[in-house]
Amino acid sequence: MVHIICIHTTLGHIKLLSLSMKIGDKVFCINDTKGKHNTNLKYPKWIKRGEIYTIRNIGNNRVLLEEIKSPTWGGNKLEGPFEPGFNIHRFRVKFMVS
Repeated sequence: MVHIICIHTTLGHIKLLSLSMKIGDKVFCINDTKGKHNTNLKYPKWIKRGEIYTIRNIGNNRVLLEEIKSPTWGGNKLEGPFEPGFNIHRFRVKFMVS
């Protein structure tokens, strides 16, 4: 299980947001904006705001989703190629599994 505390600022107000996510949880996308590094080569299929997804793996503030599988990418000598995940802050938990 991953516990993340986020600090969001809006118009000078600070809001703490706690995210608890684990494999199997249903999450919904709140941010599908593509950045300049989110190319179609890395992510041939992109997430959609408002859609519900299932977490299949979590690591380094990234989630892998059951519904979207991307090709492996880059890597280094220690870890080897990896599947790029989506930033965990793009999602909120819809249904938690126990």
